[in-house]
Order: sequence, then C-alpha cells, then structure tokens
Amino acid sequence: KKLVTAYRYCSSPICIYFSDQSLHKFGVTHCRKLIAASCCLCTTLFFAFQMLAIGTTASSFAFHFLVDYVASCFPPSCISSTTRQRQCTESKGLFIWRNSVLSCVHASVTGIGALFAFYLHPDMSKDLIFAQSPFSLSLVAYSLGYFIADSVHMCWWYLERPTFELLVHHFAVMTCFTSALVSGTYIGYAVVALLVEINSVFLHMRRLLKCLEFPKDSLFSQFVNYANLGTFIVFRFLVLCWMTRWLVLNRDQISLPYYCLGATCLALIMFMNIVLFMRLVQSDVLSRDSAVGAATLVASTHVTANSSSAFKRKTVHQSHDSQSVSLCASD
Repeated sequence: KKLVTAYRYCSSPICIYFSDQSLHKFGVTHCRKLIAASCCLCTTLFFAFQMLAIGTTASSFAFHFLVDYVASCFPPSCISSTTRQRQCTESKGLFIWRNSVLSCVHASVTGIGALFAFYLHPDMSKDLIFAQSPFSLSLVAYSLGYFIADSVHMCWWYLERPTFELLVHHFAVMTCFTSALVSGTYIGYAVVALLVEINSVFLHMRRLLKCLEFPKDSLFSQFVNYANLGTFIVFRFLVLCWMTRWLVLNRDQISLPYYCLGATCLALIMFMNIVLFMRLVQSDVLSRDSAVGAATLVASTHVTANSSSAFKRKTVHQSHDSQSVSLCASD
C-alpha cells in the first residue's frame, strides 16, 4: 500500500490523462511487477554472492595447502641438516617453518587487501552492516579458506598446547566470518577485522627469521621486532578497541545473536592478544636487556679477574725481588 501511495504521488502530474481508478490499477500492476523483479534480482544476487563466497573459500583452501607443500619442499638448512637423534625437534621446526610461510602469505594478502577494499569502496566505512562489494566479499571468503586450511594443518601435523590456543582463536574467527558470509551482512565489519593482519606480517616474519637462525642482533631482526610491537599496538589493540566501541554504539541496529557472537569473540581475541603481547615484550625487549646486562656483567667480571691476577703476579714478583735483595745484602 505504501508503494502504491508513493507511486500515485509521484505520478500526480499525469493525473489529467488517467482517471483515479485507472491510475490506481496502473500503479498496482507496476508495483507488483517491480516487487517481483526486485525479489528475483535480490535472490539471484544472493545466490551469486554465495557461490562466489563458496568458490573463493574452496580455492583459498586449496591454494594454502599448495603453499604448505611448496614450503615443505624447501626447508631451511638448519632444519634439514638435523641429526636422527633430534627427529622430534626437526618435525617441530619443520612445522613452524611451514606454518609461518602459510600464515605470512595470508597476512600479506589480506592486510593489503583490507586497505585496498576501503580505498576502492569508501562508502563501506560508513555502513559496516549492509555495505559490501564483490572484492570485500572475496577477501573475507579467502581469509575463511585460510583459517580452515590452517586449522586442518595444525590438527594434522602438530596438535600441542600452543596450537590448541590458536585453534580456539581460529574457531572464533571462522564462526564470525561464516555468519557474515551466510547472512550477507557485516562484511565491512569483517574487513575491519582483517586490518589486524597488517601486524601479522611482521609477527610471522619474526618466526621465519628464527627458523632461518637469523642473527638476533642484526639490524633487520631488530627492525622486524620493533615493527612487530608497534603494529601490534596500532593494528591489533586500537583496531579491536574501535570494533568494540562500534559494537556498543550500534547495539540497537544489531540483532541479539550477532551482538552476543561479536562480543564473545572480541573479548576472547582481545584476551589472547594481551597474552601474546606480554610474551613478545618478554622475549624481544626484557630478555634482550637481560642478555645485554649479563654480557656486560660477565665482561666486567672477566676484566676484574684479569686485573686481580695481574696484581697478584706483580705482588709475587716484587716479593721475590725483595727476597733476592735481602739475600744479596746478607752475603
């Protein structure tokens, strides 16, 4: 009825050519056709986007397993040259190498892609619920394929406590991304979450340098470590805090299931990031300062020991000289 009223209001200048009854019939007929065509178009676009999302997710899954296979064919020399007695360490090191290469590729694609998505479609930043584009949808689907592939990779090759923590993180992200892709909403919000991957580039590059046994005191290693900490604060803490703020401010526009899902996953991921940041600071900042202090202490102790031994040798030599002089005098 509202559509018919609006149509008749917009068609009022041509009322002189039609009677009210014919105009009413004309408006109802066209409104029915318009509604039917809109429903068909929306249904077609919905299934097209679903097929695009499913196809991109499956392609991403296969692509990341191909990346994992290539990484396994080219292990670092420090891993491939390990002895048979260190087979367990070798398998762990090879898993870290393969997983780091896999994650670094995903982080590079999605981190740059998230910035590019907002650059191509700036209107998406104003409406994170309904605004989307084929590129942003494909980006979220690509990321979902990676998280599925990485979860399968961890369960298959190295199911330990550290990987269990990552599996919890991956499950939370997969739940949110799947909900966004199935409903066709919150794609912009998911792209905002992918800005976190900008930090993941440095995070996984740090692991790759450790696998390659790159010198820790080199300029490049220090750059990666401090860039990792800096981007961690900007693209993890600040982005997650902004997402939490947006979720609270737009509470009335979000349905209860999606609100509960988003709040739970954000709280879980924020807690895990705080723990990870503390570990990074302990490993890259505090332990390095402790190592420098210990090296300085050892060096000073060594110098003191050398000085004391030289002083003892000098004292003994002087005592021998004085004894010789006294013997000569007595003679």
